[in-house]
Amino acid sequence: MRYPRLYTKLWVVSIAAAALLLVYTVMPLHSQASSGLPPMTPYNTLYSAVVVSTPMTSNSSYNPNIFTTSGIWTHQYGLNYAYLAMYNLSSGTWIPDLAYNWTIQYNLTVGNMSGWAKITVYLRHSGWSNGQPFTCWDLYATNLIQALIYDALGNVTWVNNYTCIIWVPPDAVVNSNNLMTFYYVSDGGLGIFINYQLYEPFIENLSKNWNILYAANFGYGTPQEQSEGASYIKTEFALLHKYEPTFTFPPPQNGPFYVCDITPSEIILCKNPYYWDANNIKIDYVVLYQFTSTTPLFAALETGELSFYQGNLPPSIASVVLKNPYMNYALTPGAPGDALYINFLWPYMIYPQVRQALIYALNLTQVAEAAGAPYEPVPEPNNAIVYPTINPHSFVEMVQYWDQMGYPLINYTYNPTEAAQLLESVGFTKKGGVWYTPNGTPFKLVILVDSGSASNPQLMAMLTTVENQWNAFGIPTTITIEPSTEFPQIYSTMATQYALAYRYGPPGFSIIIPDLFPVNGYFEGYPINVTHWWGEVTLPNGTIAWLWGPNSQTHGICPPQQVTVQQMKDCVFMWAWEANHNPWFISLDTPYEEVWYNTKYLQFPPSNSWVWAESPSLEIAGPMWWSILTTVQPKPVVTTTTTTAPVATTVSTTTTVTSTTTVVTSTTVVSGTTTTYTTTSTVPVTSTVTSTVTATAPPTTVTVTKPVISTALVVGIVVIVVVIAAVAAVIALRRR
Repeated sequence: MRYPRLYTKLWVVSIAAAALLLVYTVMPLHSQASSGLPPMTPYNTLYSAVVVSTPMTSNSSYNPNIFTTSGIWTHQYGLNYAYLAMYNLSSGTWIPDLAYNWTIQYNLTVGNMSGWAKITVYLRHSGWSNGQPFTCWDLYATNLIQALIYDALGNVTWVNNYTCIIWVPPDAVVNSNNLMTFYYVSDGGLGIFINYQLYEPFIENLSKNWNILYAANFGYGTPQEQSEGASYIKTEFALLHKYEPTFTFPPPQNGPFYVCDITPSEIILCKNPYYWDANNIKIDYVVLYQFTSTTPLFAALETGELSFYQGNLPPSIASVVLKNPYMNYALTPGAPGDALYINFLWPYMIYPQVRQALIYALNLTQVAEAAGAPYEPVPEPNNAIVYPTINPHSFVEMVQYWDQMGYPLINYTYNPTEAAQLLESVGFTKKGGVWYTPNGTPFKLVILVDSGSASNPQLMAMLTTVENQWNAFGIPTTITIEPSTEFPQIYSTMATQYALAYRYGPPGFSIIIPDLFPVNGYFEGYPINVTHWWGEVTLPNGTIAWLWGPNSQTHGICPPQQVTVQQMKDCVFMWAWEANHNPWFISLDTPYEEVWYNTKYLQFPPSNSWVWAESPSLEIAGPMWWSILTTVQPKPVVTTTTTTAPVATTVSTTTTVTSTTTVVTSTTVVSGTTTTYTTTSTVPVTSTVTSTVTATAPPTTVTVTKPVISTALVVGIVVIVVVIAAVAAVIALRRR
C-alpha cells in the first residue's frame, strides 16, 4: 500500500516541475526582475557601459549605499535616483522632478526664527520601485545623511507626507530665489538617494544627535557642541562607509529606472512603474555592461553593441567607431579640465612670481593640441575659476568687473621673456641654459601622477608636452608615476618629493554662481591638501587675507551671512582674481565631453539639441541621463518582405478549433490604490481533421518580425498549469 502513495507523490512533483519548467521556458530573459515589462529588444533597451575595477557578480553583491567601496557601480543621478528639481543649463530654467513646486519666504520674524528662510517643497505622488511612496520622510533622511559630509540643507520638517519644509538658518540664506533653489531644492544638483526605511536604524541614531550635527554643519551652538559634532561626524561617516542596508533584492530606488538584475557581465535596470513620469519614458530597460578596462569598451563601440556612452575616445579609436554608419557623437562643454596643483612646500613655490613664471613658460595651445580632440586650449584670461564654456555671461562680466576696478586679469599668453623677468625679479639666474635659485642650486621640478591617470594616452601627451616645454625653458622637469592605490595618502607621505601633482582642476563656480560650499578648503586639496597651502593671499589693494577662515571664529574673504547676489559675485570674482594672480594650480585645457549614440534601433535628439548641453562631464552640472531617457524614442520595428513564385505542392493540413475561453481576474495594489485588471486567456480544445490535396499555392508575401511572446498568453498558460498542479495536489492529499 505504500507504493500507490509514492506514485501519487511522484506524479504531483512531476506536474509541479513541469509547471516550473514551462514558466521558466516561456518567460523572457531577466523576467523575474522585469515583471510587467515586455521582453527586452534593441528597440526598447538602452545599452551602455561602465568601466569598473570590481565588477559585481550577482544580485547579492549589490549594495545601494553610494558611500561604499569605490570601484563598484552604485548609481547615476537621473537614472536610478531622481532629483527634487533639475537645472536646465541651456535655458536657465528649473525642471520640476520629484517636487512639482516650491515657495521661499525670507527674513522670518517669528520667535527665535528671526532671519531664517522657510522653503516649502510640494512633492509629487511618485514612488520608489517597490511601490512605496516617496515622501518627506525620505527628504528628512537624506538631510541627516548629508550632515555627515557637512552638507545639511537645514532643519527639515513636514506638514504632511507630501509637503516638506526646509528651515534655513540666517548664515546660510542667500537673497536670491535662483540660488536658494539651487542650494536647497535641487540640493546643489544632487539626486535624492536615501530611502528612509532602508536606512532607518542609521537615521534614528543620527536624529538623536541632531543638535551637535547641526552645530557642526552651521557653526551654531557652543564651541563644545561644534567640537562634539565634528567628532561624531567623523565616527558616523566611517560607519556609513560600511553600512549595508537590509533589503530583499531589488532595492527600492526612486529614479526612472531601478537595478533589477545583475550578472558578472552586466547590470540591468528596469523602468520604475511608480516614477511619476514613467509613461513618457519610451524605453523599458537600460543595460550597463561591466568592463574592467577600455579594450572591450572600445570593441563594443566599434561594433555598435552600445547604444549610448558618455566619455572621450582616443582619436585612433574614434575614427574606427565612426566607420559604423549608425554611430554618432555630440560634444558637450565641460569645465574645468585637467590641472597641475602646485606644492607650496617645494623650494621657492611660495613666491607668486615663480608660479606665474611657470605658466608664462608654457604654450598651453600646444599642450591641448598634443592631446587632440575633444580637448581645447584654456580660455584667456585663464586660471580664473569661472569658465566660459559653462558660464559665458558671468565670465564676460568677471573680466569687465576687474577691468573697471583697475586690476585686470592676466592672460598668460605664452611669453618666455616675461617668465624669465619674473624669475629674475626674485633672484633667479640662468647659466648654461639652466635656471638656478638664489642659493645657487638648479631649480628642478617633479610632476606627480597616479597610475590610473597615466593610463590615459591623451593626458600623458599633455603632461609630456609640459615636461618638454619646461625643460626647453631651462627648468629640468621629470614625471613620476605612483600606484593609484597609494593616493591620496601619498600627498602626505611624499609631501616634499613633488613640485606639482596632476589632478582634475578645481570645479568652476556653477552656472548659477556660485557654489560656496566646496571653497572651504576644497580648492587647495582639503582634506587631501595637495598644495600644502594655508590659503594666504594678497588682495588687489595689497592687504593680506585668507581665502577661507583659518579658524571657526575668523571668516575668509567672503561675507558670512545673508549675502546679496552682488556680494556673492564680488566674492566669486575675488576668488577668480586670486587664482589668476596668486595661482595655486595651473589649468591645462578646456575639456569637451563626447557623448556617443547609436541610431540603428533608437532615435536620439539631433546633435544641436538642448539635451547635449546638459554636460555629463560634471555629474551635478546638468541632468544628462534624465534628458536622454525622456527624449530617446524607439525606431519603428524593421520588417522584411519576401515574395515567392507560384509552386505546385501537396499539402497535408491539420485544423485546430479553439472553443473555450477562460476569464482570469487579478488584483494589484499600487501605492494604496487597488486596481482590478481583467485578462482573457484562451484554452485550446482541439479536434483534428487530416486531408491530402494537390494545390497550386499563389504567390505569397511573408512579413518577418522579431517574435514576441504574448504577455496574455504567458499569463494564461502559467495560470492553467498552476491550477492543474494545485488540483493534482488536492487529489493526492485526499488519497493519503
